[in-house]
Amino acid sequence: MTDQATTRAPSRPGRSGDDSERPSRPRRSRDGEERQSRTEHRAEDDGRERRRPRRRQSDGIEAARAAARHVLQLTGRCPENVVSVAGDDDGWQVAVEVLELHRIPETTDIMAIYEVALDTYGDLVRCERGQRYHRGQIEEDL
Repeated sequence: MTDQATTRAPSRPGRSGDDSERPSRPRRSRDGEERQSRTEHRAEDDGRERRRPRRRQSDGIEAARAAARHVLQLTGRCPENVVSVAGDDDGWQVAVEVLELHRIPETTDIMAIYEVALDTYGDLVRCERGQRYHRGQIEEDL
């Protein structure tokens, strides 16, 4: 049998096993004074809640996402595609394609285009179902 020496991992420089040698640093915490100042600042608002000003919807991608969310909320059907996005001074006009009725084979699924109008903030102004067609139908067959 050979003697197995137990080795101890070398200590890191600047650190010793005795923590009493290190001076203790004051811990940073949110004390009562800091909380008090925030509370007083809120009280100066005369009891009114602060609201952020609404940001204008300036991006077509965000408008398309908002329109798809509105269609999902109104119809309960998941949008498959956004087929058009047009911005104007009054907001956005977005066309969203939705699966209305699933059939087998999939080329006979009934699809619909929902025309969605959003104001400049992305809120719903109008949503109506437009054209309905079979998924496999091409525009020449219309």
